Amino acid sequence: SSHHNPTPSAGGVAIIIALSVGVIAQMVSFPWLLRHFPFYWVGYSVAVLLVGLVSFWDDCHPLSYRLRLLMHILGSIFLVLSGLVIQFPAVDSLNQPWLAQLLTIFCLVSLINGANFLDGLNGLLAGSVLINLVVILFMTPLISTKGIFVGLLIASILGFFVFNFPNAKIFMGDVGSTFLGLTLGFLALLSQDNSLSASETAWVHKSFVLTLMPMAFLWFDVGFTLLRRSLLARRLTEAHRDHLFHVLHDAGYSHAFVSSTYFFSVIVMGILSLGCYYSYISFMHLMILYTVLQIAFCRWVFKQSHAMAR
Repeated sequence: SSHHNPTPSAGGVAIIIALSVGVIAQMVSFPWLLRHFPFYWVGYSVAVLLVGLVSFWDDCHPLSYRLRLLMHILGSIFLVLSGLVIQFPAVDSLNQPWLAQLLTIFCLVSLINGANFLDGLNGLLAGSVLINLVVILFMTPLISTKGIFVGLLIASILGFFVFNFPNAKIFMGDVGSTFLGLTLGFLALLSQDNSLSASETAWVHKSFVLTLMPMAFLWFDVGFTLLRRSLLARRLTEAHRDHLFHVLHDAGYSHAFVSSTYFFSVIVMGILSLGCYYSYISFMHLMILYTVLQIAFCRWVFKQSHAMAR
């Protein structure tokens, strides 16, 4: 834990309830939305229900990670069966229905758990997702079901964020973090239908990647930490403080400073992602810039840690 005082958890329930109320109010006020309500919204709702229930129960009474993982997989399966899968424009062999579905389920489960791992400091996940969603708005037709949904989601998270950053009066808990991971994956899948970025030569649809790219530093943190723990023969399922944001915090930096550092990374990567989406820079240039920035960030983090150790 990064905190000394007992703090209420499961605040993510408020995000889900606020979003649900907002969606229902919009449907009542604008009946035309119901005429443009594809079946994948039903799949998403079922996935949120399954993942949310097991996560809320875990917040109240810790459950086996196997049961949680099973529910994450089931929720992802429902979403995939509703018709959403990752597109692989330049790799025909990956576009086989069963294989694309398996890869999509794996990606969704990874995002659900990755977001859960990232909920470790005040405001870190909520603030990063908020900025990412603003970037997504610039990639989305505002007068659309998706655009309205993203706007309502931003408002719902803001209502929680003001109580979570810089001083945490409440945590979102697993019910909030897993919901945000699932929702980002859902929005990334939706983004493939209204893309301005040519993807014919891409292994993975560019809009799917660009939707998630603003939080690249945070996704890297998850993957890098899991790899490092595997090499050190540490259990991946036990609680730990090995993430890069933990390293910075343990080096003496405050929650607010560390979270704000990551917020800045989301802003920078969000601008670069929009530049690629609107064809101002190429996808290759985006990846090169990201790699350089990520390496520089990692070197700085470990430099701070070594300076603290001395």
